[in-house]
Order: sequence, then structure tokens, then C-alpha cells
Amino acid sequence: MRVLLRSVVFFLMLLTSVSFVMPTIAFAQGQILGIHVLSPNDLPAAGDLLSTQDNANHFVTIPFTLDDIGRKDEWQSFFDQAAARHLTPILRLATRFDGKNWVVPNRSDVMNMASFLTSLDWHEDSLIVILFNEPNHAPEWGGSVDPVSYANMLDFSVQWFKTEPKHYTVLPAALDLAATTGGSTVEAFTFLRQVLAYDKEWLDQIDGWSSHSYPNPGFSASPYKDDKESLRGYTYELSFLSGYTTRQLHVYITETGWNQNTLSNWQIRAYYAQAYQTIWSKDPRIVAVTPFLLQGAPGTFAPFSFLDARGNPTIAYEIYKSLLDGKE
Repeated sequence: MRVLLRSVVFFLMLLTSVSFVMPTIAFAQGQILGIHVLSPNDLPAAGDLLSTQDNANHFVTIPFTLDDIGRKDEWQSFFDQAAARHLTPILRLATRFDGKNWVVPNRSDVMNMASFLTSLDWHEDSLIVILFNEPNHAPEWGGSVDPVSYANMLDFSVQWFKTEPKHYTVLPAALDLAATTGGSTVEAFTFLRQVLAYDKEWLDQIDGWSSHSYPNPGFSASPYKDDKESLRGYTYELSFLSGYTTRQLHVYITETGWNQNTLSNWQIRAYYAQAYQTIWSKDPRIVAVTPFLLQGAPGTFAPFSFLDARGNPTIAYEIYKSLLDGKE
């Protein structure tokens, strides 16, 4: 039965890939905005940030690892709370960290994650999943950058999720657009070109594009900057993909944001407002923007955190809340 279902799915995807036109998605003020969290425990604080008077839906990006399989009560509670708070989850799949690297996923890992997630009540018609993270970084893929390995796993994962009895919106891993080729990283388009040279069938099967469009260099650049390492990095990705497909993909910017240690409060405020007013809210291809990170303090991610070590709002939190409330 599973084999038959998969065959039917492939046939339908083939038909739809022949002529694909991106549907129009309309959003209210700030509705594309969301936040990136690291744990289901962060959901209440995310809900407080993203709550608006009109109860509009917003997005929350969260990792889902192999260690989460079996924690049914915790994750069902997460989906229940997300629905109650008008939050649409975006789950970024991950394996396990071995102390140095994230372990390369195998087919059983994907099948087990899909089976567990399908067993939950999402309170949504579809669940958005991202197939892992920045594979052009060696530590994200078992210690080596391997386009062929990633292509194989991407193709299998997309196909497998499409055969589940519930609907998934499947996105590929976002890439580090600021990475250069050398050492433990490969430049994003070099990596993507190698992936597509090996296998490009997945490009006609994914349901959108995930992007880490950060304001680089140093997570500190102006929103006026326009290159592949800027807030507009996703446009360069879509332009690159247009050489391989006629599909027009919706974009989920699941990581972005500024380093609050290197910029003044005035700059942080101005940059977020400008980004929303001139980029994020203006491009109909953008479905979601979930800055990294709600709670990263204390620790490595503290400069990006919307909450400080005591749980108090930072300047990024304050300006973002104003954007959500339509005050900027």
C-alpha cells in the first residue's frame, strides 16, 4: 500500500510541476512575522511577544530532534498551546549532536520522525517541516560537507513525507549564505550547484524555500545592503533556482536578525523597522520571517536574543513588538 501511495504521489507531483504558478497569499499587518525558539518551553514567551489585538496567526520556528521522538505529551502540549495562541509551527528537523557535529541522518531517522509527528494533533491542515540545517557547514552534516549525501537524503525525505497520511509542507535546509569555500564550509551556491548536478528532482517536489537571510557581514549590515549576504539574500537564491526550474517558490526566512552587541539601540530600532517596511512586508513571495532568537541568553546566542538572561525584553524585542502591533 505504501509503495502504491508513493507512486500516486509521484504522478501527481509530476503533473503539478509541469505548470506551477505561485498562489497569492494575503497577510494582515505583521502577520508574516514570527520568532525562532529552541524549546517547547519557550512557547508561552513566544506567544506573549507575538500576541496582537486581532488574534492574527504568526509563526514560530523550533528544532525537532531525534531525542524528541517519544515525548508525545510534551509535543502534543506544544501543538495545543500553539493553536490556542494563534501560532503556526515551523519544525526544523535535526538529529543528535555528538559533541562535535550533528550526526548525518539516515532513512530510518526520517521515517521515525515522520511517524511520530503524524501521530500528533497539529490543529492545522498541514505541518511545515524543514529538512535539517545549513549542510554547507561540516558540523551540521557529520563533520564534512557532502552535497551528494545531502542530495540523497533530501530526495528521500521529501518523498517520504509526501507519502504520510497527513499533509506536510516540506522545505529544504536553509544554507549559510555568508559561508566561503575552505576548511569546514562551502559557498552556498557552489554547494547548491553540486547538489542539483547530482539530483534535481526534489526541486519539483518541495513546497517552498527556507532561507537564512542575515544582514552580513557580522550580522550588523544595513537593511539597504543588497547582495547574497544581506537581508535580500533570498532573492539571490530564488534567482539562482530560476536557472533550474520555472516554479515560483514561497520563501520562509527562518533565521535573520542583528547582533545587538555591535549596533546601537537606535540602529537596531531603525534596521528592524526598515527591514519590515521595505523588504519583509513588501515581497509577496515571503510567507514567514522568524528572527533568531527569542531566548539565547546567557550563552553564545545572547547578542541575538530578544530576551536577556533575566527574561527582560531587549531593544530587538521592543521594536519587533511595535511592528507586530502596527506602531512602526
